[in-house]
Amino acid sequence: PTADMEKMAQLSAIDGFGTPLPNLELVPASDTERVEELLAETDALMIGTDDVGSVVDPSILNYLLDPERVKNMKRVVAMSRNLNGSGMGMFVSASRKAANAQVWDNSSG
Repeated sequence: PTADMEKMAQLSAIDGFGTPLPNLELVPASDTERVEELLAETDALMIGTDDVGSVVDPSILNYLLDPERVKNMKRVVAMSRNLNGSGMGMFVSASRKAANAQVWDNSSG
């Protein structure tokens, strides 16, 4: 919805007065044409959510990371305020230990 986009733009403003970050484009999920264009050219994706259940849905991740659609992807970052403080949780810690040392899990090691 337009109101949600306006609120997100306000919250992501660089100065708190509505000046947008020069390298940030907020795109509603309903604008599939623009989403497709951006996925085709981007090399990084940041997913921020408080609704972990909907973002972790395999069909959404499969869409966002489809190699036919996303040819330049080098980095994916997922953020949630549900992963805050010490002890980020089993999945984050396991990911860091098993596959990717770049995963931040708020541990000292």
